[in-house]
Amino acid sequence: MFRDPTLSPPTSSKRLFVIGLTCLILLAGCGRALPELDDSDLGGRAGTILLFDGSSGRLVRSVGLSLAREREFQAGEFIRYVTLPVAIEKRITNPDGSFVCRDGTPEPTTEHGTITLRQALELPCRSVFREIQRKIPWSEMIGHLGSFGFGSPTELGGPLEKPGTIPDRLSGEQAWELWSCVDLRVTPLQMGAYFARLHRGDLPLRPETLQTVGDLTRGESAGEYRDHGFAYAWAASYLEGPSGPLTAFFFLLGHEDDTGREIATQLLRTWAGRSGCSLHQGDNGTHAES
Repeated sequence: MFRDPTLSPPTSSKRLFVIGLTCLILLAGCGRALPELDDSDLGGRAGTILLFDGSSGRLVRSVGLSLAREREFQAGEFIRYVTLPVAIEKRITNPDGSFVCRDGTPEPTTEHGTITLRQALELPCRSVFREIQRKIPWSEMIGHLGSFGFGSPTELGGPLEKPGTIPDRLSGEQAWELWSCVDLRVTPLQMGAYFARLHRGDLPLRPETLQTVGDLTRGESAGEYRDHGFAYAWAASYLEGPSGPLTAFFFLLGHEDDTGREIATQLLRTWAGRSGCSLHQGDNGTHAES
């Protein structure tokens, strides 16, 4: 049978199936694109936004990366999220127990009364975590901080990334109040990367510890640091995004009167809603601080 050589060769049914399947895969990939970020998501404030893949921990999107990797800050109340897994791992505290919060100014009070560990984490209650921290020798805490990614670059920010600082020893008030330890310094990139590891259970701890800590920290977490007018605030959340699970970390720099955990949390929520991301509902639901 004669065939015109200028015509395209016949295409088999198998080949058509492969082409069709490839097109469907490409279309599905486009529908699962990563959420976008830009400076406007910071609400006109100085800061950084970091987005981590929820499965691998890779940094997949960022705004203000230079600030995140090159600026070091006093850890402040962020340290409670590091103290928590160490205390549970060492069985220093009972995650299902009750605690008396004795915070208050100018004198300690029992204003918050008897609270749960999750409430102590969210308030946050300094006195509860102060007592927990006192039971962890600093020599042991140094090892945990190092294994959690502090005191060295995360390798997610390139060659300009700062390592942060872990002091060899604590003295004076710092020996029992890590909140006030001026020598314990971290970068926003380290903070965000730590939450990404926390959310996906990628810390060198017992499986049961990882499960308990995950239940307490998935959802929303937030904190702030204030000192003589200067302030920073941060919010972290484990999200279900169009492309899969994500950890979002917002970090704001400013002044005491215009920078707080509530603002960081609201900016994160606004971006998540606009980007089609939903707050992960773990066993604990959500626990945004206010």
